[in-house]
Amino acid sequence: MSMKLTISILLSDRYNTIEKCLESIVPLLQQVPCELILTITGKDPKVRELAQQYTDHIINYKWIDDFADARNQGLKEAKGEWFLFLDDDEWFEDVTPLIQFFNSGEYQAYNGAIHRVRNYVDWKGKEYYESHSTRLAKIRSDLRFEGKVHEHYNSIFLPVKELDIFVHHYGYVQKKREIGSQKVSRNLPLLLDMVEKNPNNQGTLVQLVQEYANIQDLEKAELYCYKGLELNSQYRDVQNDGWLYWMLTKVVFSRHGVNQAIQIAADALKTGRLNEAGKMQLYGMLVTFYAVVKEYKNVIDSLEQYLFYYEQFYNNPVLRQEQTRGLVVVDEIMRMKETVCYQGIQAALFLEQAEKIVMYLKEFSWNTPKMLYSYYNSFSSLMNSISKEKRELFQECFLKVNSEDEFILLQQMLYAHRKKKKDEVFIYYHKLKNSKDTRVRLYLIWLAGTYEYKIQKIVQTMSMDEWQLLLIELLKLVEVEEYGTYCRVMKDLLGEESAYYRQLQFRFLEQDMLDRQMSGDELKKLLDYYTEQICDYYNIIYRKEMLKEEYRYLLHPEYAFSLYYQEAWKEGFDQITSLKKAKDAYPRMLVVIKRLMEHLLREYDRVHSSITPEFQQLGEQVKEQVRQMMQIGQYETALPIVSQLVQLMPNDLEVLRLKQNILLHM
Repeated sequence: MSMKLTISILLSDRYNTIEKCLESIVPLLQQVPCELILTITGKDPKVRELAQQYTDHIINYKWIDDFADARNQGLKEAKGEWFLFLDDDEWFEDVTPLIQFFNSGEYQAYNGAIHRVRNYVDWKGKEYYESHSTRLAKIRSDLRFEGKVHEHYNSIFLPVKELDIFVHHYGYVQKKREIGSQKVSRNLPLLLDMVEKNPNNQGTLVQLVQEYANIQDLEKAELYCYKGLELNSQYRDVQNDGWLYWMLTKVVFSRHGVNQAIQIAADALKTGRLNEAGKMQLYGMLVTFYAVVKEYKNVIDSLEQYLFYYEQFYNNPVLRQEQTRGLVVVDEIMRMKETVCYQGIQAALFLEQAEKIVMYLKEFSWNTPKMLYSYYNSFSSLMNSISKEKRELFQECFLKVNSEDEFILLQQMLYAHRKKKKDEVFIYYHKLKNSKDTRVRLYLIWLAGTYEYKIQKIVQTMSMDEWQLLLIELLKLVEVEEYGTYCRVMKDLLGEESAYYRQLQFRFLEQDMLDRQMSGDELKKLLDYYTEQICDYYNIIYRKEMLKEEYRYLLHPEYAFSLYYQEAWKEGFDQITSLKKAKDAYPRMLVVIKRLMEHLLREYDRVHSSITPEFQQLGEQVKEQVRQMMQIGQYETALPIVSQLVQLMPNDLEVLRLKQNILLHM
């Protein structure tokens, strides 16, 4: 049986990731005729011990600051028909597609294969970006690695297979600042030495620009972009030119502003030597730049050009493979499509070009997890930021997108609601009622207040924490004057004793007191009712000893608030102190308590500033004298008298009216 595959890995001293890397290829070693070559570049004896468990073919390599040379050691000793190289800080998620590629015989129809590299930016593995890499190649006599840094095959002949497989790569995670600087200090001297020895090597200049960009030394990145683009044509390559122009526009945008970046991109497209990938990349950048300066027609024109080249690559996989080389990966440029189409939608909305909006909406990968996490929030924010007329235009455009995507269906449902098409609303409700998306659930629960369809099953799949967060957004949708009606409908739909309804009731009562600027006796009455309901609900949840003041910081804040509030009206408690504690326990109600305390102080002043009947009678006599003075025009004499009377009788509105009339006649 012939050896189909050689797997070659450089091993440094990263023991933990090396073990994961080697374990991930064990199924390949088990199921495909292949060999494993491990080239040791580090010094840790534990790494050698680990390597010996997986293969006897170990190369001891003295590091000479040349990654290509190290890779070529394994390639020279390879016995397989194909060659696969890996880094020791990456590992496959699942090699099944790779096993099938070889065991099915499919590999015989290709000369190379691409897989994805998932580059993580944090140790938790939640944030990452993906790149494509050609690590798998059919071995030929002239195949070798080039480049002391960012080594790569000297060439790969078409056709190339794109495998649905990826490796996890944590090499770019900078847990400590020193990690990044170590990589830079390793790569930059090597590249600068290469440039000094061969200043006309545009590929090395490209790598140097990449390194300076990685460490945000944009001045040096710009300098070497120009050096690469100013070489004589015999030393330049259209692939590198396109990448350098793209990087130059990004750097210039950051350093000198959007207008200079636009000029460079436009000039490159007019006079530069660019292939399709380079043109598509620059048109994508121009979409963003023109959006920044709000030149919306130019946004549309640039986007049309980007999509023109996108279609060429989409319909011609061979062209896509031909123009994927080095740092230029056509698939990555194609993945810009949704980002630039979103900017195109913004421009088309401003220009009110409905046909363009629909066209760009159809370019999105609706009904995929990518949409859920990348663009739903963006579209929602855009919807909320535009005028009512443009919002209606936007939703009409969604009607023309044929998709069962939940966001699309939701927009269509909201449009039907706005047009009062009850039957259509119910159709969309039945399509969406099993959705797990919080946004969809929010609007279904909101519209239930109008259409009274069943929502118990929707709500009961949510945790109480999720429900509390949803209520915050729900309060923004329900109009103030609809609070009472909405809560009555929810009581019927959820059940009066349901914890979900009770929490909804509490939040709406709170918001009612805040939104309607209540004060006086009306506020006191609603606060009494609210705190009674709160205590009734939480009394069955907490043990009595938890109600002691020293433990109240552990309670739900609205419960602690209610306990302090109710104590404020009990004998033996200082009312003002208790209300201040209530306010501190639940800051959401701070404004409400402030209004109540102002009311109480006014009542206190009114009661304690009440005057005796004798004084009241004297005051009436003085007011009569003032009125007589006013009748004969003695306003200047009357003013000091009535001003003093205001001080003595501050709550007497007639005195205030007299003073105003005197001032008007003076």
